[in-house]
Amino acid sequence: METRLIPVIDASGYRSYMEVPGKTFFEAACLIDGLLSEAVRLDMSLLHLTEQELHELGVRKECRQIRTQLLYLYQDSIDALNDGHSIQQLRTRIDELTVRLYELEESIGKNEEYEGLIVPRPSTHRITGEKVGQCQQCERAVYSGQKYPDPEEEGLFCNYHCRTLYRRNNKKSPL
Repeated sequence: METRLIPVIDASGYRSYMEVPGKTFFEAACLIDGLLSEAVRLDMSLLHLTEQELHELGVRKECRQIRTQLLYLYQDSIDALNDGHSIQQLRTRIDELTVRLYELEESIGKNEEYEGLIVPRPSTHRITGEKVGQCQQCERAVYSGQKYPDPEEEGLFCNYHCRTLYRRNNKKSPL
């Protein structure tokens, strides 16, 4: 695995370097920036990052700060509920921070693959042939070029998994 030497500065102004895994300085800086304490910070003057990368690092830092604020607000709301106090103001602040966090993460493209915003690669698997019927379990089309369980046994199924499910669901219970 590739590593990079990332410059950091502690609270006293002492500069040191940390060896961090990453293909690029930006990847390594993103990884280590989230792990650094408040007393130690990245030395941005020596990183030579683009404006876009600097912006993304700033957004990531702001997201971490918002998450910390949300944690404290959730803890305060739990305490308020236990004491019988209203949490309406806390709820409003939580909602505002949650919206802000979502907007920030959306601006840098975070979590796109989880939200379906990144289109998955199309499958290279193709089924050929003519349609011979429908699966008795899931009602998908079954094609002649497809490898499927023998229809002579119990019926037509698109795969062995559907046949197993069909058998399990249609077991006759002893009387």
